[in-house]
Amino acid sequence: MSYPELPRNFLPHVTYIAYHKPRDNSWSLDRWLDHWSVIIVHEGSISCKIDNITHTVNAGEVFLTAPGVWRKAWVNSERFIISALDFSAPHSTSEAKTAIFRPLKLDSVTNILSRMNYINISKAEGYQMELDGMLLLFLHRLFHHSEVKESHPAVEKMKQYIIEYYMRPITAKDLSSLVGLDSAYCGKLFKAEQNCTIPQYINKVRVQAACGLLDQSGYSLDEIASMCGFCDKFHLGKNFKIIMGVSPKYYARQRALERKQG
Repeated sequence: MSYPELPRNFLPHVTYIAYHKPRDNSWSLDRWLDHWSVIIVHEGSISCKIDNITHTVNAGEVFLTAPGVWRKAWVNSERFIISALDFSAPHSTSEAKTAIFRPLKLDSVTNILSRMNYINISKAEGYQMELDGMLLLFLHRLFHHSEVKESHPAVEKMKQYIIEYYMRPITAKDLSSLVGLDSAYCGKLFKAEQNCTIPQYINKVRVQAACGLLDQSGYSLDEIASMCGFCDKFHLGKNFKIIMGVSPKYYARQRALERKQG
């Protein structure tokens, strides 16, 4: 399934919240959407028509709609309970305008929305800033399904060590000693949990660190390679191209252009 993609580096703003609201079969929507919309169906079923395509959303499912479309919606069942959240953000960066999906942990998503609803009703000083901050957590839980999966404690410990010490040489022996497991078993466990080998994960972390340094001007590729745990700029360039699809120099030029245009 393709999802409407939110742009990078944006600050969304909550405009409407409804939590566990019962509706009858007279409920309907018919309007142009100039904002992002999330509808969670807790009980019953609804139909939503977007661009002449009718979608059915059942209990336990989430209906996401990007701005820039005309939306019609109506109830298909006698009993219907809904939660809804509208927020303003730039238009989708993909062609997809809608998505229907089941979050792996819907309770986690609705618990955040419940807290946001309370904040919105209470309207204490600074409530809008708190709402907008919690919206980022809500969207993360909604979209990044794999992030809510609990992994093996040994794998988490290895990942934390890699993230903390990526700038140093890291060996399989270091990690196996850290978690008290055989190095071969550590490798198999890590691959099963993360869908990549330990060296691949280390390189991903190092490349992400390199991206952060390339976003800043003033560092040479030799300096960045040294700070990120690569042998030299050629080792950095090879792994950067594999993971990012472009060279470090090309990435740096594009980021500089984006900053200039933004």
